[in-house]
Amino acid sequence: MGVAVPFSNYKYREGTQLETTLASDGPTYNGVSLDWVFTIVPPSGASINQIILSAKDQILLGPSTHPDNPGAREIVTVNSTTYPSVLHVTDQPTYLYLTGDPITGVGTRLAGNWEPSTDDVFDVTPDGIRDTAYGATLIDAGVYDQYRNRIRLQSGTYLDQAIGEECLLANTQYLFGCFYKFPAYDVGGPDLGVAVYDAAACGTGDQIISQKIHYRSAGAQTTWKMFLSTTLEDSSTFTKDGWRGVTGSSSTDCVIRFPLAHGGTTGANSWYETDMPFLCHAQRTDDFRAGIYTFTNYPVLGSTQWSWEDQIRSIRLANGELREYDPTGGGGRIRKHTYQCQFENVDATFFDNLIALQRWQEEGNNLVLITGEQYYGGSIPPVLIGKMKTGQVGKRSWALGLRSFTFTFTET
Repeated sequence: MGVAVPFSNYKYREGTQLETTLASDGPTYNGVSLDWVFTIVPPSGASINQIILSAKDQILLGPSTHPDNPGAREIVTVNSTTYPSVLHVTDQPTYLYLTGDPITGVGTRLAGNWEPSTDDVFDVTPDGIRDTAYGATLIDAGVYDQYRNRIRLQSGTYLDQAIGEECLLANTQYLFGCFYKFPAYDVGGPDLGVAVYDAAACGTGDQIISQKIHYRSAGAQTTWKMFLSTTLEDSSTFTKDGWRGVTGSSSTDCVIRFPLAHGGTTGANSWYETDMPFLCHAQRTDDFRAGIYTFTNYPVLGSTQWSWEDQIRSIRLANGELREYDPTGGGGRIRKHTYQCQFENVDATFFDNLIALQRWQEEGNNLVLITGEQYYGGSIPPVLIGKMKTGQVGKRSWALGLRSFTFTFTET
């Protein structure tokens, strides 16, 4: 367990927000392909609409400024997109719109808050945050839910996310972890890597982490595998990746680049799938050089239990029928898990290390808990980010230094 560095959308359950305007009046009927199209202004930041939107995504048109239907709004379903700015919808829209009218929505092709290094769809090719290709092929899901990031990157390309520099401590060892698959690659394609930089402009400041996760020479990795970065655990000097020294940079942000395409031949691409990345430290614990604290005691056999809240609500109608609904509209994206176990007569050192992490939590931080559940099926999360509680502490042994307590960890 470690102290989590906060960054967004680590489960890839959220898509990329689209906020732009129409580049011409619409809709226009395309007699060739028999569909209705809009031309939009390619949004800045998250790149072009082809990277953002997938078929069956829904977007909001309006409010309209057309004199025939001023203020009108409607939701339309995406059929396809044409590079770089043409949007095809499945049905004829009800209202008319003019150039400059707003268009908003959330696309599921690219994971939200992860910025591509280029808007060239041939260099950075997202394939959606969940697999919708139902049929004879097994659905390609995440480690424990249906969401993951699948993307094809050319050599030298990457996704970026800025994290606040105030979230990273000086003179501290950090550990990066993730799950990944390397299902398909070109012979000259790039390796998979990760980088964390202590600067707003990557490469100008201290490198906290810069490591390769998977070498293409090792061949394909078709099942989920966990990666943990190199740390200082077995080193007597602070020289390896993961160490953040005192920086003279005046930047306000640090940057995490993941996935990062290392090496390879220009023009060659590799497919990557990633899930549940995290970055953490273990300052104040005995394992501060490792970046994460490893439990030295085991819970009581049979005391481990899991529970979860999926936000589904039930209502009984007047005619006696039972209906279920999700009041959040999250569609399963906000399911939270709780892990609980019992420790009996553990040593004080182990308990003190847990309390040290709990004090970081009390200062406003989340914690990372690696559960190891990836070895026992695919329905319980192998990594949780949330809050811990130790419950009431008992002394049930003649050795008063031993402690007994219930450990609870809940996703935030």
